[in-house]
Amino acid sequence: MLSHLSNKTVLITGASGYIGSFLVKKFLSLNVFKIKLITRRKINLKRKNLEIIYLENVVQYNDWVSIIKDVNYVFHLIGVSHYSKSLRSQKDYFNNVNFLLTEKIVKASLISKVEKIIFLSSIKVNGEYTNEKSFLSTDKPNPKDFYGTSKLKAESKIVELCKKSNLKYTIIRSPLVYGPNIKGNFGLILKAVKLGFPLPTLYLKMKRSFISIYNLVDFLVFTLKNKNTDNEIVLVADQEDISISELISKLSKEMYRNSNFKVIQYPFPLFLIKWFFKFIGRDDFIYKLLMPLQINKNELKAKYFWREKYTLDEGLKKTLHEKNI
Repeated sequence: MLSHLSNKTVLITGASGYIGSFLVKKFLSLNVFKIKLITRRKINLKRKNLEIIYLENVVQYNDWVSIIKDVNYVFHLIGVSHYSKSLRSQKDYFNNVNFLLTEKIVKASLISKVEKIIFLSSIKVNGEYTNEKSFLSTDKPNPKDFYGTSKLKAESKIVELCKKSNLKYTIIRSPLVYGPNIKGNFGLILKAVKLGFPLPTLYLKMKRSFISIYNLVDFLVFTLKNKNTDNEIVLVADQEDISISELISKLSKEMYRNSNFKVIQYPFPLFLIKWFFKFIGRDDFIYKLLMPLQINKNELKAKYFWREKYTLDEGLKKTLHEKNI
């Protein structure tokens, strides 16, 4: 229960983004908190105890203290994971948004006596794939690209600054998120299944961790009521891992549940898939399709006493049949 937090103020950055929009909806349904939203896109919401702040360029904005001065909890969700221009500008862009902006917000939170900051990081801080062992929060970080490196820098700065103060933090490393109207890589899988053409995915048997948007949002809110998450780095994911081939089978079965149709998967040599992605300069897809990426979920139950709200199958059904706000 969160009733003891009545009249506390929550700030959500990136409120119009995919994860942010679901988190806003969740907080509005709780009807407990005063809510501040940071967004650069228009949000059609009018509620009591809701304030919407439009910032066209959050990276260049510097007066964060004026926004955060009466805030108790900060959910910092602003981040970028894709950028297609030159490597030099890509590095600078990730650094400016994922690291320097985070540093500004944490420093403003310290000045404003915020109680806790919840930072959404990425499992890419741990690395791109796992071998025999699943990822743990205690593993040595091993980011392989500018995105993962910028998230690690932000995490380190949060820990460094919070250690010198009473500001608590929870850093959440999430794998690929899925849910209604999702875009990105999971959205591409959905589109491929929807087209109904045979897919060369039968040999893609490597297990990977995912997380439903509903489970991720549930855990984000959970950090406010569970003190075990204070000053912790937490790896969060659905309990069940799944391969790309299994995922396509489940999506096909649910998508065409009212007919006898199913998407056919046929075998295709893995070395040719690897060669193709190397040829087009997309080595990152080799990791995403051909390598396992599994998160150890034991801590979620044993240390934090959190259980997923929806199973993988339930999350996939909601993905296909529900709509985002």
